[in-house]
Amino acid sequence: MNRKTVSCPSCKNRCNKVSDTTMRHHLRFPSSMEKLSDTHHYCDNHDCDLAYFSPTVHYSVAQLQTSTQIQQRTICFCFGITEGIFRKYQQQNNEETFFNDLDHLAYSSECFCRVKNPAGRGCLKIFKSMSES
Repeated sequence: MNRKTVSCPSCKNRCNKVSDTTMRHHLRFPSSMEKLSDTHHYCDNHDCDLAYFSPTVHYSVAQLQTSTQIQQRTICFCFGITEGIFRKYQQQNNEETFFNDLDHLAYSSECFCRVKNPAGRGCLKIFKSMSES
């Protein structure tokens, strides 16, 4: 499948498409009631002020209900796991424990990553890519 790469108009970060459902769960009212007719993308660069964008409309991080979590560098929105928590596991050479604990949480309860995460995707891939870098 050949996907067109879309870059954030603010920071030029590579961005992923998000569903209207995900956006509606994160936009503050009354923005969440607006007609969403375009394809929207999410910028997951924590240093960028832009969150969702399309060719015709932009929504800033400040317009999201999850703005505080984003500013705290939350990666897992289901369980409130931040980048800092993950980095502590890394520093202690406990990544395997971290991934086992995350697996246990995910399978013993219900994750709603596609809705709770403003990027509309699960955190496991994000943590794995952080582990490789």
